[in-house]
Amino acid sequence: MLCFLRSRCLNLVKRKKFWKCRSKSKWNLISIPVIIEKQKFKNIFRKADKLYFFDTKQYTNETYIENGKGYWINMPEDLQISIYGHPLSKLNLDSELDLTHGWHLIGSLFAPCTLTSYSENCIEAIFKYEDTYKLSTILNPGYGY
Repeated sequence: MLCFLRSRCLNLVKRKKFWKCRSKSKWNLISIPVIIEKQKFKNIFRKADKLYFFDTKQYTNETYIENGKGYWINMPEDLQISIYGHPLSKLNLDSELDLTHGWHLIGSLFAPCTLTSYSENCIEAIFKYEDTYKLSTILNPGYGY
């Protein structure tokens, strides 16, 4: 099973860019669309109190945040955060996230994208969260799915 996310804006990779994240108070489904070293989420989201990742069967409370993954994060107030790094323009969902059959939280790239290549039964549906779950055909930067 091969699943890829690929941005059409591949020229973004050469230069570092700022990514600005706007989060609402309470729970947000997020990802990091710039390349970062694995680091504590508190280094980026200083006021956040909880970060959760869904790993096939259950939610796990996380300390570290990584590219390619989607996370639920609890914010005490509306905030805007800037992160500086090389734009994430490609992600192999199989080798980097180890997708198996079932539910997963995945991240997004620096530019809006769609699934460009996937085998049958790789991904059945993609959902975004905007006060309720909704089907999505485009993955927008900074959101989790």
